[in-house]
Amino acid sequence: MEANELRIGNAVTYKDKTVIVEAITSDGISVSGYENGRFTPVYLCNVNLKPITITEDVLLRHGFIYLHDKHSFFIHGNEVNIKIDKKIRWIAWCNTVLTNVEIKYLHQLQNLYFILTGKELIEKTE
Repeated sequence: MEANELRIGNAVTYKDKTVIVEAITSDGISVSGYENGRFTPVYLCNVNLKPITITEDVLLRHGFIYLHDKHSFFIHGNEVNIKIDKKIRWIAWCNTVLTNVEIKYLHQLQNLYFILTGKELIEKTE
């Protein structure tokens, strides 16, 4: 994963733990996560962060709900629909269907969601 694929606020994996991108510089990436019950910032240089694969569980944790079946998801408050099988096949937004869209990773979905809605897609902590 390259730094130019990321935005501040993206969720990625570092050492098998989910972390959030806090800053991106020419030297590296600053991330934060929770470790041992506390907030832990880390600055990484030339470290391979790993993307988080989109699954049903990931979509549900980020506020999506099932729409018609267990393969279609919707998020309240925004007209964004996602149909998922082995890969995301299409995304509909405000009655416009974006076809041939393959989004495999959470950071890609977060980036597209922000472009379409102007809002961050974050994990629900309820």
